[in-house]
Amino acid sequence: MTLATLIAKDRRLAILRFLSEADGYQLNASVLTRAVEQTAHRAYRDVIEADLVHLETHGLVTREELPLGAGTLTIATLTA
Repeated sequence: MTLATLIAKDRRLAILRFLSEADGYQLNASVLTRAVEQTAHRAYRDVIEADLVHLETHGLVTREELPLGAGTLTIATLTA
């Protein structure tokens, strides 16, 4: 396993942990990005968004994209 793979797995585990601790098991990608940064991971929103897609593919979260100005706000909800 490469170091990059190990870091990605740890970051995704942190995302799942934060969602499990949140009210309604739900957080937006911006909050998740800041939370993951507190675990000593360098986190950018696009990386967190990609992690959420990965977790959704595995059935661990659902994602909802809400329009926000010129962009979108992704809401992640823990499913497992």
